[in-house]
Amino acid sequence: MKAMTMMVEEILQLLASAPGPQTPAELCDSLRRSGMKVEEFQLLEQLRRLQREGFVRLEGIRWRLLKRPAAVGLSRSLPPKVQVEAVRTVSDGGLQARKGVHVPLISRPLPTGRWAPFRRLCRYYMDCLLQDESPRLRAYLDNENDTWIAVGEVPWARLATGGGFAVTLAREQAPFQRNRVRRGEDECVYLGYPVVLVKPQGASGFIIPLFAQPMQADWSAGVLHLTPDGPIAVNSAWLEYRLRQRAEREAFLRAMGFWNDVGEDDDDSERTMPGLKDFARLAQNAAHYLYDPNRFAEHIEPLALSRVADWGRAEPGLYNLAVLTLGPRLRYTRGLFRDLREIAEKWSDEDLDKTALAQLFPHEPPSASASSPIVQLGGSRAFMAGASRDVPAVAELEAGDLADSKSGLQDTTALPALAPDHLAQTRLLHPSQRAAVVNAMAEPVSVVTGPPGTGKSEVVAAMLLNQLLRGRPTLFASKNHQALEAVLPRLNKSVEGGDLIIQTSSRDLTQRQNYLIKLRTLLARPPRPDAALGEAFQRRFREAFARQCEALGELQALEEAREEYGRLTRQLDELRKRLPPQAQSDEALASWPREVTCSQLETLEAELRAAFLLPSNVFVRLWHSLRRRRLEARRRATCQPLLGLPNPFPDRALPNETAPTEAWDDFLATWKAWAEAARVATLVAGCEQRVTQLPKSEECNCKLAKIQHDIEKTTHEWMAWAAGGLPNPLAPADREALANLRAGIQNWGTSRFARELCKHFPLILRSFPLWSVSNLSARNALPLVPGLFELVVIDEASQCDIASVVPLLARSRRAVFVGDPMQLQHVSRLDVAVEQTLLQQHDLTNTAVQRFTYRVNSAFDLADANPAVPNGARVRLDLHFRSHDLIADYCNEAFYAKTLHVVTVTERLNIPRGMKPGIHWTQVVGRLEPGPTGAWCAEEVEVIRHEMRMLAAQDYRGTVGVVTPFRQQMIRLRDLLETDDELPREFMERVRFLASTAHGFQGDERDLILFSLCAGPDQPEGAKVFLRENPNLFNVAVSRARAVLHVVGNRDWALGCGIPFIEKLARRTLPDHSRADRPRGDLYQSPWEERLAEALRQAGINTMPQYPIAGRFLDLAILTPKKVDLEVDGETVHRTAAGGRKDDDYWRDLQLQSLGWRVCRFWVYELREDLTRCTQRVLDILTN
Repeated sequence: MKAMTMMVEEILQLLASAPGPQTPAELCDSLRRSGMKVEEFQLLEQLRRLQREGFVRLEGIRWRLLKRPAAVGLSRSLPPKVQVEAVRTVSDGGLQARKGVHVPLISRPLPTGRWAPFRRLCRYYMDCLLQDESPRLRAYLDNENDTWIAVGEVPWARLATGGGFAVTLAREQAPFQRNRVRRGEDECVYLGYPVVLVKPQGASGFIIPLFAQPMQADWSAGVLHLTPDGPIAVNSAWLEYRLRQRAEREAFLRAMGFWNDVGEDDDDSERTMPGLKDFARLAQNAAHYLYDPNRFAEHIEPLALSRVADWGRAEPGLYNLAVLTLGPRLRYTRGLFRDLREIAEKWSDEDLDKTALAQLFPHEPPSASASSPIVQLGGSRAFMAGASRDVPAVAELEAGDLADSKSGLQDTTALPALAPDHLAQTRLLHPSQRAAVVNAMAEPVSVVTGPPGTGKSEVVAAMLLNQLLRGRPTLFASKNHQALEAVLPRLNKSVEGGDLIIQTSSRDLTQRQNYLIKLRTLLARPPRPDAALGEAFQRRFREAFARQCEALGELQALEEAREEYGRLTRQLDELRKRLPPQAQSDEALASWPREVTCSQLETLEAELRAAFLLPSNVFVRLWHSLRRRRLEARRRATCQPLLGLPNPFPDRALPNETAPTEAWDDFLATWKAWAEAARVATLVAGCEQRVTQLPKSEECNCKLAKIQHDIEKTTHEWMAWAAGGLPNPLAPADREALANLRAGIQNWGTSRFARELCKHFPLILRSFPLWSVSNLSARNALPLVPGLFELVVIDEASQCDIASVVPLLARSRRAVFVGDPMQLQHVSRLDVAVEQTLLQQHDLTNTAVQRFTYRVNSAFDLADANPAVPNGARVRLDLHFRSHDLIADYCNEAFYAKTLHVVTVTERLNIPRGMKPGIHWTQVVGRLEPGPTGAWCAEEVEVIRHEMRMLAAQDYRGTVGVVTPFRQQMIRLRDLLETDDELPREFMERVRFLASTAHGFQGDERDLILFSLCAGPDQPEGAKVFLRENPNLFNVAVSRARAVLHVVGNRDWALGCGIPFIEKLARRTLPDHSRADRPRGDLYQSPWEERLAEALRQAGINTMPQYPIAGRFLDLAILTPKKVDLEVDGETVHRTAAGGRKDDDYWRDLQLQSLGWRVCRFWVYELREDLTRCTQRVLDILTN
C-alpha cells in the first residue's frame, strides 16, 4: 500500500512538473530512472483510478493533470528549502555516501500593482533572451580543474523534475571555484553531458558537450550546490562542429524534441507542449541517432558515468562523461537582461508612469489624486478601453524643458516656444516627410513607415536636428549599426568643430564616446564667448518661420482659389454642353436675365402643368366648362413670363398660350440649363476677379523658395555653432558635484556612484542633448533613469525585438518608431514550443497580450498595432527617390501594391558606359553545389568576376555591390573578387565594393548591383523554400540598386519557379516587355494647353506636352534655351505619373526649381482673354 502511495505521488509530481500531457511510456520511463520498479500496466491502473477521482484526464494517448490532491506535496510547492544529494567528483576518488543538505531555492514573487502585466512581460522577455542565446561551450583539456571539472555521478531523475544536487570539490579543483567567483555573474556554471573529444593537429585538444543546462551555483564549505537555472539546450559549438548543414541541424533538433512542427491546420487541442528535457533520455536518443562506430569512444550509459584518466592517450570521439564548465550566460544581451531585471523588480509604478512605456504596454492608470501632469500625458490614457484620445500636450513639450525640478536645472532659461511645424531643414522635405517630423515634435508615440529609397534617413536626421533646436534630450537607437551609420554622418560630418550627436556605439572605435568622456569635456571647456549667438539664431529662425507661415497662407489662398476656379470652370463646361450652340457663348450667358433662376423656372413649370391639367372625370370636365374663362386667364398669366425669355432655338417659335405643356418641355429644359450656366458664369467671373487680386503663383513660389533657402542657410550656420556642445554655464555647486562624480567613477567604477550619476546626468544633457546608441549597448552607454530623454527615435524598428527596446522606452518620455515591415525582420531562434512554455509559465496566454510576444513580433509591430497611436500619428513615406523608375516600379508592384510614387531624378544616376539604366539579366545555367550555409554556383561567380573586370577596365566611377541570397555564395564571391589581381585595390575602394547577403546591405545602396540568384531546378528544396518564404530579403536585395540591377542566374527557371516576386522580375527582363512611360489618352490634357502650344510654335518656340521628369509629367515643357515648365490651371486635375492626384504643387514646384527648371503657371481665363500677352510672358522668361 505504501509503495502504491509513493507511486501515485511520483506520478502526480511528474505530471505537475511537465508543461504538457505525458504518454504512459514517458511516465513509466521516468519512474524507472527514479528507482521505482514499475510495469506499464501498474501505471495505467493508477492513472485510471486517478481519472475516476477527477485528478487526471486522458487526451488521446496522453495524460494531463487536472488538479492535485491536498495531501500530495509536489516539488514546486515545497518551502524555500529542499533536500538535494551530495555527490563527490571523480577527481576526489570514489563516491561518497549520499547525505541531505539544504539549498535555498530562488523564487520570484508574482508581480503586483498597476504595472503587474508589464512586469510579467519583462520576466518573460528575460527568459526568452536566455533561451534565444543557446550556449556555445568548449572546454580545453589543459584547463581541467580551472574552468571545468568532471562529475562522477548525477541524479538525472531529480534533475528532470527540477531538483538539484551537490558536488564536493577536491583540493585540486579549488581553482574552478575561484574562477567562478572571479568572473562574477557574467559567467554561469553549465552541466554538460555527454562530451566529444576533439584533437586538432598542432593544437590543444578540447571537449565539447552535446547538451548543456545552466545551473544556479552556491558554494559552501567546499561543496558546490547546484540547481537548474534554465532548460537543457543543445550546445551550439557541438552543432557547428558535428552538423555542418542547416538541414542536418534542423533534423537533429526535431528528432531530439527541441523543435516542434506546428502548422496552421493543427488542432490546438492536439498540440503537445515539450516537457522538461531529461539528460539521460536525450543522451541515449542522441547516441542512437548519431551512431557511428568511428566516432564513439564509449557507450552512453547515464547511470554509469565514466572517467578519463589520461586525456593524452584518449582517442577522439564521444565519451560517457558529465562535466561542469564555466561559460557566459549571455554573450550579446547581458546588459539588456540586467536592464529588464532592474526595470521589472526595482522601478516603482510611478517611475514607469513617467516613461514612453505608458503609451505602449498594458497597465492601470494612476488614480486622479496621484496623477502628475507628466503622468497624465503618458500613462493615463494609454490602455483604457474606449478612452478618447486627448490633443497632445504640445505646450509642455514646446517649453524646451530638459528635466524636472529635481534634475538641478531650475535656473535654465526656457527656449522660445516653437510650433511643431516650425522645422529647421538642411534640405527640402516633401509633404509626407514633413508630416513625420511634425508628429515627432508633438505626438507621444508616432510611427513612420519608410519603404526603400523614400528618404527615411533624411527624416530621422530632421527629427534629431529639430529636437536639438528645441534643446530637448533625444536618444537615437537601432539594433542595426548600419541604420545608425546612415543617419549620423548627415549630422556630424556636415559641420566642423565637433559633433552634434554623441556616438556611443560606433563600429569605428575612434568615433565611439561615452558619458565619462563628455563629462570630462564639460568640466574642461571654458565658457563659450559666442553663447549669445544662440538667442540670435532663435530670432532668425522665428522670423523665417513667421515669413514662411505668411507665404504658405498666401499660397493656400491661391490654391483654394485654384481649386474653386477649376471646379466652377468644369461645371460651366458641362452646362455649356447641354445648351444649343447659340446659347453657349459668353455673350449669350450674359444676356440671360439674372432675376430668372433655375428654381423659379421649376416653379413656373409646375404652375404651367397645373394650369393645363386635363380633367380626370365627367364632373371635373363639367366644372372646367363652367369656369372656362377663368382657366384661360390663368393659363395666359402662367405663360406670360415664359414668353419674355430669349428663344434658345432660332429655327422654332415659342409656343402660344394655348399650346399644350408638351410643347414647352424642350424650352423649359434648355432655359433651366441656361439659367444655371449663367449663374455659374457669374461665379466664375467673381472668382477670376478675386484671383487677379491674389499674388501670382510664381511670386509665391519664389518667395517660398527664398524663405526655404534662408531656413537652410540659417540651419547650417546654427549647426556649425551648436557643434561640440551647447552653451552650459555651470554653477559652482554643479561643477563641484560633477568633478566629484568624474573622479569617483574613475576611481571606483560606475556602480558605486550610480545614484549620483542619475541625479547629475541631465547637466550633461543640457550641453549634449543628442545621443545615439545601439539597442544592446544602452546599459554600458547611459544610466537607467526613468524618462531621462524627452524622445527616443528607434530606427529599423522592424528588425528590433520588443525586449531590446523596453530599456530605451524606459529612458524616454516619448517615442518614434521608424521601419518597414516589408524589409528585414526581427529574427529569433527561439522555438515555438519553448515560447509556448514560457508564456504559460508567466501567465501570458491571454489573447489580449499576444502582440507583445517575443518571437513573432517586432518593435515596429508593437507601435503600429497599438490602439493608443491615432491614424494621424502614422505616416507612410510614399515618394521614392533612389532607384531608376524601372527598378522602383518592380519593387512597387511586387512588394508595395503600387502605392509608391517614383520621383527619382534619372539624370543624376551614374550609369556604366554602354549600359542602359534599369534591370538586366544574364542567363547562366550553372551547377548548384550544396554548402554549409546554402548553395553556391561557380558559373555565376565567374560571370560576376567578368563583369567586375569590365567595370574596372572602363574606369567606372560609380559604386558597386554584389548581393546573393545565400551566405555560401557570398563567401565564394567575396574571396574570389577581393583577391583578383585584375581588380585593383584602388578601384575596389573607389566603387565602395561590398559582397554580402541582403542583411549586409540593409540601409545601404549602390549605383550598380550585381545580383547572383544562385537558384535553379536542381537546388535543394530547403533553398527554394527559403527563397519563397523570404520576400523581404529579396526586396532589400533588389532595392539597393540606384541605376542598374544586373541579375545573373537561370532566367528559364525563374520564369516558372512558382515564386511570384521572382517570376515578375524575370518577366521584366524579357525583350517583349513594354512599359508605358506616358499617361494614357491625349498628350494634351486640355484644349487650352494645345492652344498655348500652338501660339508658342508660331512664335518659334517648341514645346513638349506631358514631358516626364522626376516621376511626374509637365503640361508643357520648353527645353531650350532654358528649361521652363508651363502649367495650365483651372480645367484639369493635375496627376502624378502613377495616376494619383498631385499632393502638393508647392513642393513639386520647389523640387523642379532645385533641378534647374523655371515654373510658369497660367489660369484658363488668362489664356482665354489674352493669349498674346501670355505668349509674350513666356518669351520674356526665355530672353531675360
